[in-house]
Amino acid sequence: AEKLSELDSNTVPLYLASYYFSFGLTRDAMNMVEKYLHYCASDESAWEKALSLVKVNYSNTEAFNDSVTRIAAFYQEWTANNIGTIALSETNQAFLSAYGLAKG
Repeated sequence: AEKLSELDSNTVPLYLASYYFSFGLTRDAMNMVEKYLHYCASDESAWEKALSLVKVNYSNTEAFNDSVTRIAAFYQEWTANNIGTIALSETNQAFLSAYGLAKG
């Protein structure tokens, strides 16, 4: 898993995140989610998949909360600075809003 985590890929990080979550390795999982989203930032379905995985594996830990806060900020920054927008589902929009994402 450690060697795979070094790959730049549009699929591997999300699979590794799921793997890490299954072993309770929240920090490693969230690092993979962030890597995945940075690599696939313009892909709306990637955001939906990643946020769905994150919500299912919710953990009220510093690593989890800090990471989701960074994800919310990255989402907001990306949509503000790029052509087009990423329209999240209402549940994912609400989830990120709880971590500081400004609405609309």
